[in-house]
Amino acid sequence: MYAIIEDGSRQYQVHEGDRIEIDYRDVPIGQRIEFTRVLLYSGQDGTLVGSPVVENAKVVAEVVAQVKGEKIYVQKFRRREKYRRRIGHRQRYTQVLVREILIGSGRPVQEAAPGASQPPEVGPAPEASGEQCSVPEPESPEPAGAEQQTAEPEAHTAELSDTGRTEATGLDAGEPEVPKQ
Repeated sequence: MYAIIEDGSRQYQVHEGDRIEIDYRDVPIGQRIEFTRVLLYSGQDGTLVGSPVVENAKVVAEVVAQVKGEKIYVQKFRRREKYRRRIGHRQRYTQVLVREILIGSGRPVQEAAPGASQPPEVGPAPEASGEQCSVPEPESPEPAGAEQQTAEPEAHTAELSDTGRTEATGLDAGEPEVPKQ
């Protein structure tokens, strides 16, 4: 049995008894934290996928420690200016222990025996039971007597004479028309 929770714009897959590190919270050690953004729950009785979260689901965890992450170094450098800076940083995290995953009315989820909960049965479709489904025909958006007119484009072609010039403009077939100034 596991759940996928969201905290601090990150998603974590958690089982009961897991230790995870989340973003730092100023919470004393031993206090309980509830994660209500459960995106998915999976157990023996099936999988529940939230849209976006699973209804009435939460994960209860207990704060175990406040820890620091690995040290990273940030360097700044500008060439030809004798400018060099080196700064170290250690991110702080809160380490929590997942105690239980709760679904529904706040009760802990028990590992169910196979076949213990059956999905509700769905009745037969109307076609199978002999009933007729009638769907009205959509009305056409045009009046009944209107005819569609199909217009063919007229061809505008200029005929070339023996000299290769068009009769209408007097230009060669390949010359662009230049306006007079």
